[in-house]
Amino acid sequence: KNDQEDESSDFEQTELRNIRNALDAAIHYEKVSREVGCSEGLNIAGALYTLGSNFGRHKSTASIQEAINYLGQIKEFTTDSAMLQEVEFLGEYCRERLES
Repeated sequence: KNDQEDESSDFEQTELRNIRNALDAAIHYEKVSREVGCSEGLNIAGALYTLGSNFGRHKSTASIQEAINYLGQIKEFTTDSAMLQEVEFLGEYCRERLES
C-alpha cells in the first residue's frame, strides 16, 4: 500500500466510526424516548440498515460481522416486506464475504 491508500483507509475508518457513533446515539435516544412515551420519530430500522450497509461494504472481517449484527436487529423495528427483503439480501452478501 502506498501512503495515499493508507490515508484513505484511515479516513474511511474515522468516517465509519463517526457514522456509527451518531446513529448509535440516535437509536439509543429514540429507544429511551419510546419507553417513556415521547418518540421523536426516528426510523430505527432505517438507521440500522444504514449502519449495516456502510459496515457491510468495508473490507475488514470485524466490520462485516458488525454489519450482520446491525442487520439482524432490523426485524424488531419494521414489518416492511421490501425492507426486510433488502436486509436479507445484504445479510447474505455479508455472510458470503465472510466465507470467502
